[in-house]
Amino acid sequence: MISVTVKRRDRGAPVGTYRGRRLGHRQDFDQAPVRWRAGTITPVMTSGPTGPGTGGNEVDGGSDLVLARRSGFGDRRAFAELVRRHSPAMLRFARRMLGDDGDAEDAVQEAFLSAWRGLEHFRGDSAVRTWLFRLVASKALNSRRARRPLPVDAETLRHQPDAASEPSARAQDARLLAALQTALDGLPPGQRSCWLLREVEGLGYVEIADVLGTSRTAVRGQLSRARDALAVRMAPWR
Repeated sequence: MISVTVKRRDRGAPVGTYRGRRLGHRQDFDQAPVRWRAGTITPVMTSGPTGPGTGGNEVDGGSDLVLARRSGFGDRRAFAELVRRHSPAMLRFARRMLGDDGDAEDAVQEAFLSAWRGLEHFRGDSAVRTWLFRLVASKALNSRRARRPLPVDAETLRHQPDAASEPSARAQDARLLAALQTALDGLPPGQRSCWLLREVEGLGYVEIADVLGTSRTAVRGQLSRARDALAVRMAPWR
């Protein structure tokens, strides 16, 4: 279970908490917007007021920008809808970046905590999806930098699929995905981010540049190098 909790000590000095750690101040909010279960990421509303203008399922059809504006005013239902829409892709990205479900869930949770604290200042200069990916990418990259580099499993990459040894197509697909993850782990974080955002999440070059805080030219270069490296490492699976 992942939970996001923002509590206040008094009206003048609300604080956010995550696993018992103080995270910062936020005005006018009593409690966190959502909690969700690992894997499925299904938002569940916490108790307490839901902010101005909330009720029923009226948030379901709102645009991301409208939901972000309402979340900035403390509308937890609107924020829960943003979580429902975007957390699956964010979690998928974080898992591929980090190769560990627990670390990925931490990165996504911390990204949404940052979003909850920052939405009142969100100006809409970029799409909400791009802004959320920027947050989770930053958390994931910080987590990667705190680790020692993972060695690439050359045996996995060199393994030729043998239909006789595989009981089903599902098992072969699982081995292919494991080999791809190993190959991705061998890429520098910038190349891995560019490849995942482009090939898995379908972001454009401008969006990727915005997410990673770089230029379109740099994105094209990183993506080209990532594709070349993966083509070599995944050659046994062709």
